Amino acid sequence: GLALKLPERWSSANLPDKLVMSAPGEEARLEMTAQKRPAATPQEFLRRALRIDAGEIDISPINGLPAATLTARGRFFAVIYLGNQAYLFTGVARSPELLPKHQETMRASVRSFHALTDAERRLARPLVIKLLTADTGTRFAELARVSPLGRNAEGHLRLINAMYPAGE
Repeated sequence: GLALKLPERWSSANLPDKLVMSAPGEEARLEMTAQKRPAATPQEFLRRALRIDAGEIDISPINGLPAATLTARGRFFAVIYLGNQAYLFTGVARSPELLPKHQETMRASVRSFHALTDAERRLARPLVIKLLTADTGTRFAELARVSPLGRNAEGHLRLINAMYPAGE
């Protein structure tokens, strides 16, 4: 039920517990996690979660959603409330000197966060399972080439067919 624009030329990994976006050369990383929305304001949430008393927190809404952003301890932080969830962003750089180079890119990605519109929801296409009957010549590698599963498609296909890590 949410959308955001990933930074251009950054890679991403949508893991079960977080979304990780990485700058080219792994110079910087922006992670998004979700947790139950607390009763606190976004500003209070950031101060408590990060145990930070110093630093000026920007409490400007993001696309109409309650939000707060902060740069402290050589990191960029943001929290956005959507529904009953709090989405926490943490941006880090490989060295403190690299953060300014990537911070505006991180901010732009966070500022793009919004609830899915009805038009966006109609465009989303979920993955569906397609049942194929394999014959003796069928190989996971050839199935993976035409699979929508992307990188590691062969491993995923082997796993859901109880043939991981090997076998045909």
